[in-house]
Amino acid sequence: MRHKAYHEYLIVFLVYFILTLIFTCPLSMKPGIVFDYIDYLQNIWNFWWIKKALLRLHTSPYFTSYLFYPQGTKLVFHTLSLYNSVLSIPLQVIFSRPTVYTILFLSSFVLSGFGTYLLVLYLTRNRFGAFLAGIIYSFSPFHQEHLSEINIASIQWIPFFCLYLMKTFWEGKVKDAILCAVFFTLVSLCSWYY
Repeated sequence: MRHKAYHEYLIVFLVYFILTLIFTCPLSMKPGIVFDYIDYLQNIWNFWWIKKALLRLHTSPYFTSYLFYPQGTKLVFHTLSLYNSVLSIPLQVIFSRPTVYTILFLSSFVLSGFGTYLLVLYLTRNRFGAFLAGIIYSFSPFHQEHLSEINIASIQWIPFFCLYLMKTFWEGKVKDAILCAVFFTLVSLCSWYY
């Protein structure tokens, strides 16, 4: 039974991956397209800064003297999107920062759809309804609108958090409470707004 469920989840995940490539074309076909948006360039700088702060300077990424030199400035309320920036570090070894940005942006669609599928499936036990809900959430105009703001586009962990929050209250398992806390942390690290 469990093997069948994992097989189903893999198929659903792959379908969301294919839909992401279709819905986000031409971006998905030309990773690394440079967008003419200030927020986009700011996020590219964030990727660079987090890598430099953590790996070269061995300092907190929440303060920099590279801005407002010589006194520097705090970045506590800056849109660093620590989740995306830290995840970008190993990818920057292989790809350019614009390509890494594209990969992380596209992954938010796949994971958003899959997480919503799991949430709605848990609530309704209706596979088709869950699949459709994943499409509606993942490919919503809000999500696509924030192409240049990866912190706001990173909505992928919200359905997972909601799923495990409900499971924690309804089933009372410690494992679900731990996963709820993990996904809450991921939501917070993507964007303080959420």
